[in-house]
Amino acid sequence: MDAKSLQQLLKHETKSKACPFAHTDAHENNKRQVGFDPVAQRVSTTGKYAWKAPNLEAGDKRGPCPGLNALANHGYIPHNGIAPATTLMQALGEAYGMALDLATFLAVYGTVFNGDALSLTPGYSIGGPANIGLLGGVLS
Repeated sequence: MDAKSLQQLLKHETKSKACPFAHTDAHENNKRQVGFDPVAQRVSTTGKYAWKAPNLEAGDKRGPCPGLNALANHGYIPHNGIAPATTLMQALGEAYGMALDLATFLAVYGTVFNGDALSLTPGYSIGGPANIGLLGGVLS
């Protein structure tokens, strides 16, 4: 290593022991800004959203998706686990911060392939077949 390269290396080492490029001006201008505010974006699990165990004997449905089960257990979607697509879209956004386009896609996908897409209130059951809407789950 020549003297010029050694001087350059030592100059960078004094800026940061971990990474020679960690504190360059270019890096400081390109830092990611975190858009999460835990106070403003708090998800409620108290009051009307307090956890309540499913009553499977009374017909409450639960399925393989822990996220949807949590929404039902906390009342973001009907506690019985059978919900219209619009309710699912709203709950996914409110509880998980999911973008409307993704929530819409997932709710429509679930409704078409596992629910009653041809009903006046299209939706589906998170725990399997359920008699919902006018047609009772034509495609499931």
